[in-house]
Amino acid sequence: ETGEITTEMPRILQFSTQVQLIGQMEEDRTKLEKAQRKAKEMETARRKLEVKMNHSTREIASLTRVVRSWESTSVTLRKIVQVYGGQMAKTERRLQHALSQLEKLQTNVEHQKKNVDALCVDMNVKIENITEQK
Repeated sequence: ETGEITTEMPRILQFSTQVQLIGQMEEDRTKLEKAQRKAKEMETARRKLEVKMNHSTREIASLTRVVRSWESTSVTLRKIVQVYGGQMAKTERRLQHALSQLEKLQTNVEHQKKNVDALCVDMNVKIENITEQK
């Protein structure tokens, strides 16, 4: 009430402002520390995910090689089965031919056996006739 006009802030007001700023700085530092911890945690999580992704990439590449190998093997097996099937058909035709030849031989042998049996009967009759004549 002295009628003085001053543009300066009173010392007590300056002091309280400084105390508030210090308090705000403490809060900001706490927030910053929390943010830094969170950033560290996120970096750790990112690294773990990167390791998992690298592992998955290697696993996918390995499985891709296995699938390609299986595909190649299946093509080879298909060719082998086709060749085997062709060989089996040839073998079956040969066996059918051999079987028909064997059946003809069996018929011929049976016919020859009948002839031999008939000759034996004839021989026995002649032997009996000769024996009776003596």
